[in-house]
Amino acid sequence: MNTTTTTKFSLLRRVGAWCADRWETHQRAQLRGLSPQLTLAAADIPEPVRAAWARRGPEEFPGLPVHDGAWLRCSLGLAQFFEACRLQREHGPCALPSKAADSVWHAWLALDPDGLTHWQHRHFGRAVDHRDVGDLASPLEVCLARTWAGACASQAASPIGPRLPLVFALDALLRLPT
Repeated sequence: MNTTTTTKFSLLRRVGAWCADRWETHQRAQLRGLSPQLTLAAADIPEPVRAAWARRGPEEFPGLPVHDGAWLRCSLGLAQFFEACRLQREHGPCALPSKAADSVWHAWLALDPDGLTHWQHRHFGRAVDHRDVGDLASPLEVCLARTWAGACASQAASPIGPRLPLVFALDALLRLPT
């Protein structure tokens, strides 16, 4: 390989990295713009929870990325789920469709359940208990439909629109193998 070819590949790598960085910056801005309330709630998650999530998440959910962009997506996804629960509380329980968002919930429950409850009350008016699918009071499909309706409302999107709410798209966005 000559010097010209090496320079071209190096330049292509740099341009590719620059484009990827710009795209990620754009994506983060779009995510933060989904809902100011969700953004504030996610930003209010204590740093020790993030550290616990970064350690625990990939063990519990193999393939879960723990970089800054993944944290933003996972924390916003969890906040969107709690907002969906708040918006649908009169209709019954919701179900969390994302393992990535659930990874934050699990880490927080293991680290500081009282802090999680306090955060939920402060941002969503009530605490949502973590339950297994078998412990839901309604069929899973009905609980997921409630989550869908609440998540669409939380980001001012049509429930029949072309885009998935974040909490439903999250695992695919992060390329979780499951």
